[in-house]
Amino acid sequence: MNIGSEAQKFLGRLKPFIRDTYIPYSLSSKYEKGLVFSDPTYCDASCNFGGFASPNRYLIFSENKTLLEPITGLCVWKRGSAFKVIDVQNTKSHSQITLLELGDGKNLHEPPEVLGQIEKDLAEIAFHFFVVAGKIDPLREHQTLEWLQRINFPLGIKDDGSFFEVLNADERAD
Repeated sequence: MNIGSEAQKFLGRLKPFIRDTYIPYSLSSKYEKGLVFSDPTYCDASCNFGGFASPNRYLIFSENKTLLEPITGLCVWKRGSAFKVIDVQNTKSHSQITLLELGDGKNLHEPPEVLGQIEKDLAEIAFHFFVVAGKIDPLREHQTLEWLQRINFPLGIKDDGSFFEVLNADERAD
């Protein structure tokens, strides 16, 4: 098996999405590389890239989104979607939590060396997104009160500060 070609095939299917929000440090510091969690909501993000509209950003790599609104780039994932933290970047003014959306979990069944290469490659791509986002203006549509309220909540975190566990297919609510 050629690890590089297997990883490249997988990477070619993934697209980046952003969700800028404010996450208190007490919560943002809980996102650590390797953490897998689910989110019980219809997770919102945008397929339109711009500079930081808020201090914190989720950069989500996925192939399983539904585009609802082309102007803002609003995309959603079904309730109970699982995510894996693959990188975290921080500066004095911004942070970026890079997530791999796990879909139905089939990417967890990739051989470990392929999955490791995919995560390494995505972390490198995410770093470049992070640098560029710090140098350009945010999109106007990502600065509206309506948009910022829509994506205000941290992904996968319960009111008590703990993470939602990944549910199996039978437990997920569609």
